[in-house]
Amino acid sequence: MISVNPRLVRDDKPVERATSLALPGELTALIVAIHGAETVEIPADYAEFVRTDGGGLWTLAPNGAPDPYGWEVHRFSTALAATAGLYERAVTEQEDAPDWEHKASIASMRKVGFWLEIGGYGWRHLHYLCCDRSRDQYGKVYDLNDGDLTTGMVPDVVWDSFSEYIG
Repeated sequence: MISVNPRLVRDDKPVERATSLALPGELTALIVAIHGAETVEIPADYAEFVRTDGGGLWTLAPNGAPDPYGWEVHRFSTALAATAGLYERAVTEQEDAPDWEHKASIASMRKVGFWLEIGGYGWRHLHYLCCDRSRDQYGKVYDLNDGDLTTGMVPDVVWDSFSEYIG
């Protein structure tokens, strides 16, 4: 069992343990379109965590409620939805964005591989887990400040594994 830092507490929603780590069809289609499916794999420590714990963890504010500017570890369903949203925005041409910007976003995502948004903190920090076996970063978690897969991967903090990140 993965050790979870005691500063993280469960939110008040029902526990949602993942019974399947299969990616939803629409996200799989987007991943295949950009990366191909053969290199995508959820790292073992994260898989164990979402099957046994489920996520939905927060740091607490001084009043004892989940801190909206504090650390959050998403539920697996939230991680999938956030990641799917990013991929949908990247592959869908936006009316107000030039064509070169759309192509640059997709090229950046191809270059960095498949990452799953697993949490974050505050307004600008998002945490991504590398789920692409073809990358040296496989299994690492990056804290991106004001960044995402479409804008490059310049992390503020790197954890060598999900276990290190959550501990």
